[in-house]
Amino acid sequence: MDGRSRHAELVERLIAMVEAGTAPWQKPWDASSGLPPWPRSAISGRPYRGMNFLALLSTGLADPRWCTPRQAERRGWRVRSGARASTVWFFAKISPRDTRTGKKYIVQRLAQVFNIGDLDGPPAHDAPSPVDDTYSAAAEVMARSGAEVFHGADRACYLEPTDSIHLPDAQTFRGIGDYYATALHELAHWTGHRTRLDRRFGRFGDPEYAREELRAEIASLMLSSLVGVPHDPGPHASYVASWLAVLRRDRREIVRAASDAQRIVDWLCASEEVPKCSQAPISSARVRIARRS
Repeated sequence: MDGRSRHAELVERLIAMVEAGTAPWQKPWDASSGLPPWPRSAISGRPYRGMNFLALLSTGLADPRWCTPRQAERRGWRVRSGARASTVWFFAKISPRDTRTGKKYIVQRLAQVFNIGDLDGPPAHDAPSPVDDTYSAAAEVMARSGAEVFHGADRACYLEPTDSIHLPDAQTFRGIGDYYATALHELAHWTGHRTRLDRRFGRFGDPEYAREELRAEIASLMLSSLVGVPHDPGPHASYVASWLAVLRRDRREIVRAASDAQRIVDWLCASEEVPKCSQAPISSARVRIARRS
């Protein structure tokens, strides 16, 4: 199977998971019982990003570490019989300048990776211990963003015309974790303003609206994993039908949504500085938040 076929296979699998309600961003994750592990390289510790994040998280495997067969062989690790590889994509290099067009192109490669849980020989995964002040990192993300947030609303929303986030009072949520989970979802929408990442919001019920909700929901899952807050897809379950309409119309939309969600997280949290993501909550001291002028 070539790279294009593998890519199509993954896209179809993710769409099928959305139909079944089992896509990673459709599952509830509780900070007290373990957040979704952010997949990362077992060799460099660097996190997988965008579509690779979704591809590996969707396997449901508990160990967040992955490596190629060659990397495993170099370290004397053995892939167990029957283990199944997953496909990841990366940008390998910039091509030589095209003599006809004068342009250069980024060359995309694919690699097969195995979960460390399917290998014999690697050291055990040591997940960091939960911290006392679980939500300090989430609070810092909100504060450093500079977003204007108003409380006392009857529902959570981001209003593009006033560029402001409106939330119910914190005490009306089931817990402070649910408050921050909701706030971060709306903060993901806030990044789409034309003065920031400049996304189109659309009107309720149209495809642009569904695309924006899909991006915010995937970004919300990523942020939950980074800063240790719950992820509750319940309030957004009604968007599934509109997501599916968009995804079926254009199979590449899930790829663009994952890429845009990663941009949201990068903009808010400089996530490239957080290579040790795992299923345990992490403190604000372990998250480098980019200061904005």
